[in-house]
Amino acid sequence: MGFKLSGLKLPGFNKKKEVTDSSTTFEEKNVLMQEKMNRIYKFGGIAGMAVGVLSLLALNGALPLKSTVVEAYLINGVTGVAERLTSVKKENLSENEALAKYFITQYVKRREGYNYFSLQHDYDYVLLYSAENVATDYNALINGNQSPKVIYNKAEKTASVQDNPSVIISPSSRRDDKDMGAYIRFKLTIRNVATGQDDYEYWNVRLTYRIEPQVEMASGDRNNNPLKFVVTSYVRDKEVKG
Repeated sequence: MGFKLSGLKLPGFNKKKEVTDSSTTFEEKNVLMQEKMNRIYKFGGIAGMAVGVLSLLALNGALPLKSTVVEAYLINGVTGVAERLTSVKKENLSENEALAKYFITQYVKRREGYNYFSLQHDYDYVLLYSAENVATDYNALINGNQSPKVIYNKAEKTASVQDNPSVIISPSSRRDDKDMGAYIRFKLTIRNVATGQDDYEYWNVRLTYRIEPQVEMASGDRNNNPLKFVVTSYVRDKEVKG
């Protein structure tokens, strides 16, 4: 005796087909999503590379090649704060008046000023910034009968150059001459330490100098005179008041 199963529907069969169809649709969605993400990553990578290239080009334009910039700083002896004096290109360095006036003023103040207790320090400073011939003349003055130590009677008196002396700079009349000329006029205050009484003198100085940062120097000398400022001639005259 046979049984006919036509028209009989198994409850789990249709559900299996629905699950299979759902799985296929889910995989297709994953593939599409992955392709979309790949396109996004690819576009983002290209954009990032473009930004990087543009950044490098901008940086390259901001940093000029084969140029030397020298910056001088002043250190406040009391506060220790560093202040930039000026910034100049090497090829124009010897013509920078602001920088030259600073070195000239410091040189004259130490050479013409006098304090018995800082005499050695000032002496070393003047020699450091003097050419050999100028250093020889200065050394002879310091050790002669008219040395400041004799004139001011050791620690009895002090002498100080005014803070802002008149400094006029002019180039040499010869094109092949590297030296620059300078004329300085200043008031010298001479103080008697015991009485506090001040006397005043007026002096004129004519000097020549050069600034040569490109000259090779030992590291220790470079630290003391970084821009290689050198006085190459020095003449002084006292004004006579009638």
